[in-house]
Amino acid sequence: MSPLYRYSIIGLLCLFSFITGGHAQLSVQLADQDAFGRKVDGSRYPICKVTARATNGVTAVPIDINNIYFVQNGQRALPFRIQPAANNFYDIFFNSRSEGSNVVEVIVTNQGNAESAVGQFDPTRLCLVRFMDAGRNPIKEVTFDNLVSLPVIVQAFVGKTNPDGTQTTVLLDSLSFSSPDFTYRWIGSALSTKEPPVEMQPGFENYFYIDYKPQTSGYVREYLTAHFEAGGQITIPITVSRQSLPEQQQLILEYPNGNEVFAPCEKVQVKWRGYSPDSPTLIELSTNNIDWSEIGKSNDSTFIWSVPENITENARIRVRQLYSSVQESNLRDQKDAFGKKVNFTRDGSTMVSAYDNGFIT
Repeated sequence: MSPLYRYSIIGLLCLFSFITGGHAQLSVQLADQDAFGRKVDGSRYPICKVTARATNGVTAVPIDINNIYFVQNGQRALPFRIQPAANNFYDIFFNSRSEGSNVVEVIVTNQGNAESAVGQFDPTRLCLVRFMDAGRNPIKEVTFDNLVSLPVIVQAFVGKTNPDGTQTTVLLDSLSFSSPDFTYRWIGSALSTKEPPVEMQPGFENYFYIDYKPQTSGYVREYLTAHFEAGGQITIPITVSRQSLPEQQQLILEYPNGNEVFAPCEKVQVKWRGYSPDSPTLIELSTNNIDWSEIGKSNDSTFIWSVPENITENARIRVRQLYSSVQESNLRDQKDAFGKKVNFTRDGSTMVSAYDNGFIT
């Protein structure tokens, strides 16, 4: 065979080999995980599972930790466990992002090629927990105001789902507060009084108290966070609007203070201290310490008293304030708005009312 002929055969063999390799294509297939056609199992969210297989043409491609990864929210995640499943599929477990998109791109590499498939999951339907007040109303915000202790119910109503469809427990790892002024007292459920970490059975109510020991008065905004397994969290705002009230004033009679002798029709200046300036002071006289009669009113701390003509050695004078005047005002009602909330400003000087339409009075 001539050298020219040999070179032609070699060239044909090389061309044939290149064309054959071009027909083999890497592909990735994800198996449905539920009746909704979702490709990612989020029953232990944020730990997720993908059941996938890769083929190169008709040949199954082995999947391991080194040739598969995930992209979610533009960030890369690696699997932490892979185990074989039926029909050349593999169960691959990875840590999902707790926030952001529920769409995951699964990428497999093989011999310099890469191919991907997109899967979706629904974390909102899984491991659902709700907080309720003593009336079993859902809690979106805890309001203390003048309370020092508040009962709360936490209930898991959808737990983790086993492969056979049965539900298991939800692990409440701990409860934490953003301020040391708040603590909790765990009561438990009908099944157990064990404090967190505790496995909560779906449907059973768990009770605890939030205790508040204020260090200051005024408006307080803090947070209660419930920590669940695999990094899940629920955060509930806590608000306190507690205003310090002025101490009750005590009237003290300064003059006369006893043992004085007055002549009939004499003008005597009665004096006292500790009065509240927003209401009048009543001055009264008794000659038997049983029956009292009014001798006058004053808007300050003195009163000129004319001594009566009847003679007695048992006269007594007292001063007292019967009431405090209150300035009344009406909040303008927004009949076309919902969600009215009333609160005080930080210094307690003004009460405001806020509506969902943005109107504040």
